[in-house]
Amino acid sequence: MNTHLKNKRMKTIYFSLLALIVVFYPAYGQERPEGIKTVIGAWSIDMAIQEVAISKNVGKKADTLPQEMKESLDQVLRSKIYMFSEDGAVRISWTSHGVEMIVNGEYELIENQILSIAIDDRKITYRISSDGDRLILIPEEITKGMIERVYLKRFGS
Repeated sequence: MNTHLKNKRMKTIYFSLLALIVVFYPAYGQERPEGIKTVIGAWSIDMAIQEVAISKNVGKKADTLPQEMKESLDQVLRSKIYMFSEDGAVRISWTSHGVEMIVNGEYELIENQILSIAIDDRKITYRISSDGDRLILIPEEITKGMIERVYLKRFGS
């Protein structure tokens, strides 16, 4: 088996197991806010919803992008995984041009409605809504990119 495919498969298995452990192994004797229970675990982009949102947001502008840029954006979105731990750590991973990228930071959930993610010296704040299996992240600051909202689903669902 190709080493790259083997590594990718192992990473998928690792994240799946880690997600199961995080979701089904609560910290006994510790109370945590209900919202924290909602975000803890692994999340991936819900491409079915995200693609519709992107096309509504940018319309025909997306058609004018070079094919390489479209493919790169698609690869990043399809591979992006957010891992929120109970201790306030966040790990975000994705693939870009065939290279796996990983950043680590911290997050804070404020009053179950605001999610603040700090990576190095950059802090991004989102308003969030959730139905348990899905999260919608709406940046507090207006961005000029193609993505106005990030639609997440539990990793593996």
